[in-house]
Amino acid sequence: MQKSARLFLTVAVALVASRNGIAATCEQWAARLVSAQGQVEIQPSGKPSWTPVEAEQVFCPGDKIRTMIRSRASLLLPNQTYISLDQDTTVVFSKVKAEEPSWLELLTGALYARSRTPKPLDIRTPFINAAIKGTEFLIKAGPQGAQVTVFEGEVETSNAAGRIVLKDGQTAVAARDEAPHLALEMRPEDSVQWALYFPPLVDYTALQARTRDPDIAEGIRRYADGDVAGALAVLDKVPEASRDADFAALYAGLLLSVGRVDEAEPLLAMYMGEKTPAPIDALRSVIALARNQKSEALRLANAAVQTDPASASGWMAQSYARQADFDLEGALESIDHAARLDSNDALVQARRAELLAGLGRWSEARKAAENAVRINPRHPRAHVVLGFVELMDGDTSEALASFRKGTELDSADPLARFGTGMALVRRGELKEGTAAIETAASLDPSDALIRSYLGKAYYEQKRNAVAEKQFDLAKSFDPKDPTPWFYEAIKKQTENRPVEAFKELQRAIELNDNRAVYRSKLALDDD
Repeated sequence: MQKSARLFLTVAVALVASRNGIAATCEQWAARLVSAQGQVEIQPSGKPSWTPVEAEQVFCPGDKIRTMIRSRASLLLPNQTYISLDQDTTVVFSKVKAEEPSWLELLTGALYARSRTPKPLDIRTPFINAAIKGTEFLIKAGPQGAQVTVFEGEVETSNAAGRIVLKDGQTAVAARDEAPHLALEMRPEDSVQWALYFPPLVDYTALQARTRDPDIAEGIRRYADGDVAGALAVLDKVPEASRDADFAALYAGLLLSVGRVDEAEPLLAMYMGEKTPAPIDALRSVIALARNQKSEALRLANAAVQTDPASASGWMAQSYARQADFDLEGALESIDHAARLDSNDALVQARRAELLAGLGRWSEARKAAENAVRINPRHPRAHVVLGFVELMDGDTSEALASFRKGTELDSADPLARFGTGMALVRRGELKEGTAAIETAASLDPSDALIRSYLGKAYYEQKRNAVAEKQFDLAKSFDPKDPTPWFYEAIKKQTENRPVEAFKELQRAIELNDNRAVYRSKLALDDD
């Protein structure tokens, strides 16, 4: 692996939602829940009351789903479209079918859609409608108007007053009695930051055992139970005199766990100065990393370590940043520092296992992963990393069980879904494995590594056009990653495009530390 290894940090598990969802009361299901964080509720068609959703909930035509403040959800539609819902969002599944024209209604809030099929889907709001066909886009609906932003593909936006077709990077807005028109969106990627996945820095269970403040302990307990809004409400009771930088980091970390970077950043900014506390810079490093600002992430992580070498969060952030910078040995060195500070931290042990696996030191990785599970059996990342070790040992069934456990504990972690996809592909279930990798991409849409493997899965299904789009996205998300260049070279070679294939392969070798034999960043395959 050496320098060609990268972040394990953005991929998740659990079997595809369409397998084991809560039994539907309708003949044709309209959506299945992939993940829910915070307070997410369903109002069945014809019923007056709202009730909390259940894991892998199935929705029928006419059902409504809503996310409350500091909450979000991801769902799979029958036509293989994935949608993510921001906080304060309400959607009606009006008519959604696998093989027929379908539509759903966005009453309020924001919806991020990703579709790789030619099956038509309309998303309707009170001000503007969006007709999609194999694309990625964001649609927002508010009391005064609506907005559509296309990230990749093509979307037709329309209402009674007019229509406009959007392509990559374009945005349209419309108000009441106003035709859709183009608008300038300076940084469209900022509008979906709520959908990003932020890697964990702190084992909150370990922190709960150490804290002497009952409100902090109760807040962490509620967070562990999936009640982020309740956890933050309890933390609000902590007296102002007790709110130091460590408290701010805890509060901001919980906000990031549900994608609320818009709230976390101003809180962190209050503690920035000539000598910013290490936990604050550590979280700022993680935010920069999620935005693919790798140099800034490393700078902030280094600052955190220099400010307070006794802060485990600083070393954890540095391990992520060094790995993103293709320094896997350095990342392991960083996490070893954190382990020396606290050998009974499950997250630190899981992270060590992750990096040891990336270096091909599988026996040590298994020991660290099993240690992480022993320390905290309820830590999701511990089970996920153990799943990857089991997968490399050829224990596909055990790996799937570990990935499934990780998903049960944290349905929004994309690493578990990715592991599930790889395991299913390993045992010949290409269609099911691809669906799981698609789910991982829906949970962290800006992760280059997931995009590369999703492109590879599409290529194996001979879906070359959509495969190429995934490789292009991976290249844009992480220009230093050789993975998409290598897999696209293989694709172009089979398409009888030898000159282009050779150029792609040359670039892959350059990015792969000039080694002709390529090994993927996760060490999951040898080519």
